Order: sequence, then structure tokens, then C-alpha cells
Amino acid sequence: MRGINKVIVLGRMGHDPELKKTVAGRSYTDLNIATNRVIPKGDEWVEVVDWHQIRLWEREAERSIKLLQKGTATAVVGQLRTDTWIGESGEKRSRTYIKGDHFEFVSHPTMNKALKG
Repeated sequence: MRGINKVIVLGRMGHDPELKKTVAGRSYTDLNIATNRVIPKGDEWVEVVDWHQIRLWEREAERSIKLLQKGTATAVVGQLRTDTWIGESGEKRSRTYIKGDHFEFVSHPTMNKALKG
């Protein structure tokens, strides 16, 4: 049976995207998107920020450079990925992130108001 691996994140950009290239010449960018949630702490509720690491490739990466900047409300649809490798010191390393398939610039006033709290 095949599983489903779908992630949707709607939040605000933490920094301007920067286009990078792999050794093989593929373009990519790494986005950091913040989402807010509230959790109980004692007798009150406090806001917590979660940061989501997202990698966009090729066309979506190039498009993000033109449309996104720090603070922009953004929706990303993608898949959760975990890469593993052996580090320079011989230790096993891993990184979990979202491989972004598609993103949307969110400009609807209701969405922007909801993201502000």
C-alpha cells in the first residue's frame, strides 16, 4: 500500500529567498516559514512560533525570488523529506524538511488578518 505524504504550511516568510545552485547546476532556494499557535501555560495561553524549513527547486525556486520577501504571507504545498548522510567526522547526520512542490503568495485580506492573529 502506498502512503500519503502531503504537507500544507500557511505562514510568513522569515527572510528573503536567495537563489542557489547545486554542483550539477540545479537551482534551489531554502525558505523559512513561521506559523503561530497558542498553548496553555499555567492559567494563560501563550503564543509559540514554529519555523518550517522548505526547499523549492528549479522553476518554483526562481519564481519565489520574484514574488516572496521577508514577512510575505505564503502557502506551500509539499512533502516531508528526511535526508541522511555521513558527516565529515564519520557521524550519521540527518535533516528533515519540506520539499515544496508549489507555493502561493497569499494576498487576500482575510488570510493576512488571520495570520496576524
